[in-house]
Amino acid sequence: APSRTFHNIDHIRDLNIGADPIQQTAISYHDVIYYQVDGGLSDSQREYLDDIIVEDDGLVSVTEKKLDQYIELVMDIFGVTYGQVLDQFKGKNEFLSTCLGIRSILETWPGPSTIKKLTFYAKFAACIEATIPFRPLDKNGKTSAELLFERLKKVNSKYELEWDENEIVKVVQRAVDLGNRDLKNFSWQNTTQFLSNTWKLLPESNISLRHDSYYLYEMTHAMKKMTGFFETLNPETIYLSFRDASNVEAVIRKKTAQAKLNIDIALIYMRCKVIKFSILSAIAELSGGDVPLCFFIGDRPVPGK
Repeated sequence: APSRTFHNIDHIRDLNIGADPIQQTAISYHDVIYYQVDGGLSDSQREYLDDIIVEDDGLVSVTEKKLDQYIELVMDIFGVTYGQVLDQFKGKNEFLSTCLGIRSILETWPGPSTIKKLTFYAKFAACIEATIPFRPLDKNGKTSAELLFERLKKVNSKYELEWDENEIVKVVQRAVDLGNRDLKNFSWQNTTQFLSNTWKLLPESNISLRHDSYYLYEMTHAMKKMTGFFETLNPETIYLSFRDASNVEAVIRKKTAQAKLNIDIALIYMRCKVIKFSILSAIAELSGGDVPLCFFIGDRPVPGK
């Protein structure tokens, strides 16, 4: 979609490096739905999801009507219930992407038995669930990976998947690995590259910045939003481990430390940008009113020119 400047094909291609087949399938679908960025669902997306959700004045809820067992499996893995309003900050896009993925795969995969399909879809859904980012510990001090493990134990029993505990641990570890790699840019050693990559989120999260020209107020508002997000971002919520070997946990600690450094540096840079655009906005207001940003800093560079 034209609205995607970060969560696009390049992102999918990058994530596929080193991924196993189940992860690769999950990667292909994990960002298919980005409801608030794309302005809702496309007609083709709605064909897959129309019976699953109810849309009402910007709110998206799960239907209260009985759904097939494959979608109920996804609901159980995500901890979603019938009639629940989906929250964009708590997995709405990931849940809908998973449902669409399963419906899409079902069209082209009629052969295997129901139990084989359920087994695959459970692993597939767990991978996408683990890409819901930046989740703090719950009220009992449990990580999102630990909560996923608990839900998968119930799923294993309910759908008779016949996994032993070691298999469930492996399913969670695969999912956590994908979730960590989905956010790997936070731990890039080159902070300049991290900032450049993060900058791609600005037009994705702010419709007005997708145009060739935009106003000072729009840029100032976008920068304040991004700065506010980084100010509340806890580096400890970015990368997870689940019953991993000590060497894997050491890598996670190292990545978390680098992420903290990158976030701290990014905040200094962003606050400077906020001050810069705020000053320019004040000058504009005092001299006639808000104007396109290019009036003060020139036109945006055109690639190749």
